[in-house]
Amino acid sequence: MFEKITSIVFAFALIFCQFPCAASGANVKLTENCAYGDNVLQRLDIYSSASAAGAKRPVVIYIHGGSFVTGDKTSSVGNMPQFFNDSGYIFVSIDYRLSPKYRYPAHVQDLARSIAWVKAHIATYGGDGQKIFLLGHSAGAQLAALVTSDQQFLSKEGLSPKAVSGVVLLDGGAYDVAASLLSKHEEPVNSQAFSNNPAVWRQASPIFHIRSGKNIPPFLIFYIVGTRQGAEQSIKLSRLLERSGVPVILQKIDHTNHRSLNDDLGRPGDTQGPIVIDFLHSHQ
Repeated sequence: MFEKITSIVFAFALIFCQFPCAASGANVKLTENCAYGDNVLQRLDIYSSASAAGAKRPVVIYIHGGSFVTGDKTSSVGNMPQFFNDSGYIFVSIDYRLSPKYRYPAHVQDLARSIAWVKAHIATYGGDGQKIFLLGHSAGAQLAALVTSDQQFLSKEGLSPKAVSGVVLLDGGAYDVAASLLSKHEEPVNSQAFSNNPAVWRQASPIFHIRSGKNIPPFLIFYIVGTRQGAEQSIKLSRLLERSGVPVILQKIDHTNHRSLNDDLGRPGDTQGPIVIDFLHSHQ
């Protein structure tokens, strides 16, 4: 019965992907549920400006947070589609397989696969597959850092880290998975995503994959002062990138919280949005 329902959902997803739907906000065209894999969660939404027809605009792929066990591609995008479209970008938001049903490396494999799909198909929606940026919040930040530092995942899709022009991280906290799991200061990252094997924790940690000569793209890293584990790991990640010759900007935020950093991005009066756009512009 479940397989039948999944097949029906998959068929509808393919249909919906072919027909743009109206999105909230002026001049935003939404194409929903494009399938980049067979699983019902391997779907992405494309937000393109109605004026982008025939253009080749750079692309932002958004990866939602949720401790690898919850979250989705629609509920946390807020004003981002409108903001990035107005700033000259195609905005793509992805779903990916979640724990506990799926564990590492399923999440990052899905991200790599979605990047390959965007690179191959985004021209149809006015995007430039040669200018792809990643924007991840929380767990999504960990995935964005991992897919661009551990090249095996993009390699399996026929790509390298060069396929990504830049990475923006919004208050991630699992760049060192072991430190996150064993943290005594804050609620630890959900262990259902990474098993109980320390070798897996190390393999899933971006900080252990950063080395010079790997074509790792530039990074913009935001962290919240009040989240001790996130702050410590963000600073450590930044230092490792810098030592490896990767351009990196570390941005300390002391006037918001973990959730609001994501939810407020691109809203009127948001101070982080212009920083993100400046970063993206500088690496096109």
